[in-house]
Amino acid sequence: MGNTAPERQSGKPIKAKNNTTFLYIGTFFFFAGSLSVGILMVIFFLNALGNVFQN
Repeated sequence: MGNTAPERQSGKPIKAKNNTTFLYIGTFFFFAGSLSVGILMVIFFLNALGNVFQN
């Protein structure tokens, strides 16, 4: 993904690579968690609407 030029320019290649890796992992887990929470909220909302309309 084009790591060689930025690593050569910056004096700290390992730290920069670790920071970007943790950033990617954190954003992935954040998006996965928000997506799952959103899906659960939609399911509970639809269940509540179904119960209201059934009664």
